[in-house]
Amino acid sequence: MEKVKENNDRLFKIYSKDKTNLEIRNKIVLNNLNLVPYTIKSFNLFIDGIHDYEEMLQDGYVALIKAVESFDNSLGYQFSSYAIKCILSLTRDRLDYNKDVSLNTPINEGAETEIEIIDTIKDNSIDIEKEAINQKFFSEIRKELASSLSEIEFFIIKGYYGVLMKMKRLQRK
Repeated sequence: MEKVKENNDRLFKIYSKDKTNLEIRNKIVLNNLNLVPYTIKSFNLFIDGIHDYEEMLQDGYVALIKAVESFDNSLGYQFSSYAIKCILSLTRDRLDYNKDVSLNTPINEGAETEIEIIDTIKDNSIDIEKEAINQKFFSEIRKELASSLSEIEFFIIKGYYGVLMKMKRLQRK
């Protein structure tokens, strides 16, 4: 273990001088490949039947490469500590993805009438088409009433139904 740490320190000193050197980066990654399965197992990230182990490994290896590219050896931290945090943050996305619940999931299984989650969600959305038709309809009625009734009759009807008037204005008239 101490040999890997010394080798990492030496390689990171070389890599920090030339970040374009992919050969050194790849050597650092190969030296630390065991961090990915270690992290997955020790932090209980893999649950059989829910997660795909190969995909988690792949995400972990990508995170390891990103950790090597972004690690700053001059800060005095061990690379393994930094890499484990990078692996955890990238695999967290995979874990959160598998926590999603389908709206068609039954709530009361085994009952006579099964209720799904989607049945319990209240829909308060506005029907835009219906609103547009109603608005046009009321606008036409208002125009027709204004043209066929006298001004005082139209005012009384608007006042009776409280359309386009405030209470103070109605009381004054």
